[in-house]
Amino acid sequence: MTGLVPGLYVVATPIGHLEDLSPRALRVLGEAAVVAAEDTRTSGKLLKLAGSRARMVSLTEHNVGARAPELLEAARRGVVALVSDAGTPLIAD
Repeated sequence: MTGLVPGLYVVATPIGHLEDLSPRALRVLGEAAVVAAEDTRTSGKLLKLAGSRARMVSLTEHNVGARAPELLEAARRGVVALVSDAGTPLIAD
């Protein structure tokens, strides 16, 4: 299996059980160099499940303007994952 192409990956997370995380999501989280998360405490559980050693950064509505350039630059060099606490990032119910 080849590595993922560098870029920004939007990763949907389980709404209920962590074990419902898709194989593709596990792969992206496992290969990501950086994971941008709403709540690093919640997303830390997902990273542990995926065996990820990615650097996690908090990305909220309050700091997105400051963080976006850093994350886009990281995505040019490697795999960056964007996750939410539950569900698909940027999609509101």
